[in-house]
Amino acid sequence: MIRLCILAVFAWPVAGAGEEVNRIRVDSKGFFRDSLGRARLFHGVNVVFKEPGWLPSRGAFDPKYSLNEQDAQLLHDWGFNMVRLGVMWPGVEPSPGVYDKDYLEKVNNVTKLLSRHGVYTLLDMHQDLLSRRFCGEGLPEHYVDKLLNNSTSRLSQAQDFPFPMRMHAMPTNGTGYPDLSECFKVGNFAALYATTKVGALFAELYDNSTELHKGYLKYWDRVAGHFADGGNHILGYELLNEPSALCMNGVMSCFPPQALWQTYEDEVMAPLYREAARRIRKVDEDRPIFYESSIYPKISSDLFSEKPLGNDTQQVFAYHIYCNPGHGFMPRKTCETMQDLYMSNNMEFIDKHRGLGGFMTEFGAIGDAEEDEVNVERLLNLADQHFQSWAYWSLKDYHDFTTMEKSDPLYDESGKLEVRKLKLLSRTYAPAVAGEPVRHVFFPSSGNFTLSFVANASAGATEVYLNEDLHYPNGYAVAVSPEDCLAVNSSEKNRLYFNLNATCNNHSVQVLITRKPSTIVI
Repeated sequence: MIRLCILAVFAWPVAGAGEEVNRIRVDSKGFFRDSLGRARLFHGVNVVFKEPGWLPSRGAFDPKYSLNEQDAQLLHDWGFNMVRLGVMWPGVEPSPGVYDKDYLEKVNNVTKLLSRHGVYTLLDMHQDLLSRRFCGEGLPEHYVDKLLNNSTSRLSQAQDFPFPMRMHAMPTNGTGYPDLSECFKVGNFAALYATTKVGALFAELYDNSTELHKGYLKYWDRVAGHFADGGNHILGYELLNEPSALCMNGVMSCFPPQALWQTYEDEVMAPLYREAARRIRKVDEDRPIFYESSIYPKISSDLFSEKPLGNDTQQVFAYHIYCNPGHGFMPRKTCETMQDLYMSNNMEFIDKHRGLGGFMTEFGAIGDAEEDEVNVERLLNLADQHFQSWAYWSLKDYHDFTTMEKSDPLYDESGKLEVRKLKLLSRTYAPAVAGEPVRHVFFPSSGNFTLSFVANASAGATEVYLNEDLHYPNGYAVAVSPEDCLAVNSSEKNRLYFNLNATCNNHSVQVLITRKPSTIVI
């Protein structure tokens, strides 16, 4: 492959090429920064194993269930530099008050494996609908069983699942859990958040007098205690996936007007987050802590009245943006409207609270329809505009029975890699910028990529990832402005490293990458 580099090449050492993963912090402007001072951008995938065992296989490569050396190398090759890893509470506390150190060490081994390939890990307390009894997962079932057997608990007094969606109880199998076939009949599993059993269980979780609430805090005692010294590759802790406040007090509270504002965020979510953060900060003083707002949209950008963790400088607002299933003109326009609404509200909230980081920790869950791919590309373009990091749902199947689209993984049912989907996600981007990013834009159709930033000569090398095989099959050209400010090194496939001439410190510089056209031989 012939590469045309339209710039002066200086004989400077390349800082950044092949270097070890280094610790990440949130700076005063909300950028992720590494220990060299570079602004960091993360493109990653979700890995959440939703059945007992609670972790992917480390054995032979499997297109559905593994996360091994081959997988980690592929993530690196594809430009993914982070994994949002489900650290499942039933794995941490398999029986009441009994904590499984072996499980936590297996999680630790996964993070070390990823780190060897330059991939960070976000530790995610993942749940969907909280309990397998309600077609989901997340909590150790011994907490749920105890609440169901307590006639005074909110959970036992709530109407039978899935009321009010259905007036009759969902059939269960010999284990007492609903058959997954019954759960799948619902269609979009997220509709089950608006059921009184699920709402009552969330109410138990938020109530600081309950055993469930106390157990949640002990979960974070154990997880943070195990990973506080776990290495620079631990990106942070995500406190609770997709919290809900629907139906917490019965059917009349399933769709309360307050849900359109930040009422429940302030009243029940923020206090829970503060308590969990206090537990984490006892053992880990400054690793970033991620938190979410409700799963449904708001009518304003005041997602919380104030930052939930107060003056803590290492807090990150995590958000999800999905489009509901459906194709055609109206679903497409609805999707675009929802993307704009969510992104606008999220960015306004982050910008309002200076020093707050932002991260789209879930999106996607798409099949192989071209229209879905167009929707996701549009969303990723919006993320680029705001220099926002993201993690696609999901790398593989991992027994994911709570999803809008079972064919969302990067591998299809036959185990074949979905190359179109990979091309969509394996975008050209700047994982590390030695300075302050100003403009970060990629056009997949043309391959054009533009990065503008105010340079910092003391921060090492700026890195750009580009998938040569998928986006630049005939090569690429690199142009730098001003021409004498940056030297480029391309010693590793799919990666460019730009060192700054010290005389250009604090100057605005630009990198432009373009796709070379195919050469037709007659």
